[in-house]
Amino acid sequence: MNSKQLVLEGVMPTLAHRELSRRDKLDAILRDLSSATRGVDGATLVRTDGLIVSSCSLGLSDDSMAAAMSAALLNIGGNVAKQLKLGDLRRVVVSGSKGDVVLTGTEDDMILSVFIRKEASLGMIFLQLSRTSEKISDALTERRQTKPLS
Repeated sequence: MNSKQLVLEGVMPTLAHRELSRRDKLDAILRDLSSATRGVDGATLVRTDGLIVSSCSLGLSDDSMAAAMSAALLNIGGNVAKQLKLGDLRRVVVSGSKGDVVLTGTEDDMILSVFIRKEASLGMIFLQLSRTSEKISDALTERRQTKPLS
């Protein structure tokens, strides 16, 4: 075994553990949002290209489809806000007869999608989304500040 193999074998489990740890933190943040906020049925954190980063959707829909649609809707909403000179897009709300989906961007170019029941208080949901978005940014920033292994 050469020195390169030894280094890779020693580093790879640590990197995998860090990635798992970040995913666990994000999953916990979404679970907290879903369990602590009345009327929230689930939440998904999505990259702007539509790939799922974390999900706590409680089986409400096909996660992959919801993720792709979330990215597309937030992109369209941003274009509408820009074309109509409404300023920066804060959120997109899609209301159906059985519930709503609220989409908001995070500081880290992620999309937070929250599935809510009709009886939920939108004001409380918006407040929780802001707090959750900050927690997500903190979790992602913490990962970036972690020093690389020597």
